[in-house]
Amino acid sequence: MILQNKSNLIIFLKSSILLLLSLFLIGQYNEHITAIKNLAIYLALFLTLILFAVDTKNVVQNIKNNAKNNKAILLLFLLLNLYVFGISFFPYDATQNAALSALNEFKRAFIFIFIVLLWHDGSYKNSKWLFFAMVAALSIDNIHFFVKGIEDGTLLNLKNEKDQWTQPIDRFYAGFFDSLFIFSLVSIFFIKNNFYKFFIIVFNIIVSLIFILLTGARGSWLALALSLMVMLALTFKNEKINLINKKSVIFCLFLLAASACVYHNSTLLQLKVAQGFYTSGRGDILTKRLPLLFNSDRAYIGIGFGGKQYTKFLNDKNVNNDDLGPTGIGTDGTKKPFHDEPVFIGQYYHYGVVGTAFFVALVFYMLFVSFKRYLSNNKFYIAIFGSILCTYIFRGLFETMYFTHLYVMLGLFIVFLWKNKE
Repeated sequence: MILQNKSNLIIFLKSSILLLLSLFLIGQYNEHITAIKNLAIYLALFLTLILFAVDTKNVVQNIKNNAKNNKAILLLFLLLNLYVFGISFFPYDATQNAALSALNEFKRAFIFIFIVLLWHDGSYKNSKWLFFAMVAALSIDNIHFFVKGIEDGTLLNLKNEKDQWTQPIDRFYAGFFDSLFIFSLVSIFFIKNNFYKFFIIVFNIIVSLIFILLTGARGSWLALALSLMVMLALTFKNEKINLINKKSVIFCLFLLAASACVYHNSTLLQLKVAQGFYTSGRGDILTKRLPLLFNSDRAYIGIGFGGKQYTKFLNDKNVNNDDLGPTGIGTDGTKKPFHDEPVFIGQYYHYGVVGTAFFVALVFYMLFVSFKRYLSNNKFYIAIFGSILCTYIFRGLFETMYFTHLYVMLGLFIVFLWKNKE
């Protein structure tokens, strides 16, 4: 009886952790539901510790298996963070606690990875649930930003005569889209039910593509186009994709018609298209700011984590008050240069030569191994491949992003390696 009760408790704990991690992922990639995200990840951590106490032998075996299967990536992750926190303990501006800021930014992703290492036992169920949590996150994003656009009046007034640059869909949507869209696209391979497949195609693919157009985020447009071309070229033979068929033609024609309709009615979209290849001053960001770093004593080691370090460094070094490219003004009147360098250069400011080398190595190694595992007949990994490619390689040409998404992908990277479907 005691053994049966223990077995039931273990099953309950594992299932509860799976549900909570799914809620965490949905919260991580949505706006204004931080409470759900925090509650889910910390409660999952608490239940994981109980699972460790109740089922120590199997949890230790999980750790060994997960570490063995992902040892190179975990080593790069460890080395990167040792440098990130090492330099952030001795940042450029010691009045700002850069190490604490880094911990606040990354702590939930760290906990997610920690839980996965202890909890994931190779179950296919774990992989599938967390994969579809990423799909659900985009569905909820679409609902949220649709409602927000209606409430703000921007989605009902695409031809805004008062302010032609008003975004019908908040530009913040683009960050979620870059990370999540590929998961929805790949989910079509897993969904057998025609109703659910139709829902994903309409609500997560067509609607998402229309919404990303309405953000005016040209970087996301280009990142998605380049990512899809690379993924199609790499997977064409493996998936035996037939692009010339009735359904594909109908889908493309519908998407073109919808895009043309949106373009015709959106002043912002017309203005963004008219901008063409205008870089919004990103050339100045590279040519005018990098020399300040190269000529400083932080050129090799970096300035430490955070936008505050970046702002303080540039304002201090710009002794002649030169124009450093696109810049905003903070509430206190301080100049706040926009951090829109290509992502690897942007992180070079913070982590110097060594930290950036670890970051670049982690990104490309995850791309390489995820594609390799995809070729071994695990389609979950092509979603990780596409998401990292879109976010850090192509969208990363135009903006500097934190490591948070990469760390969440690392957690999923561990989970997606399943050994059985029981």
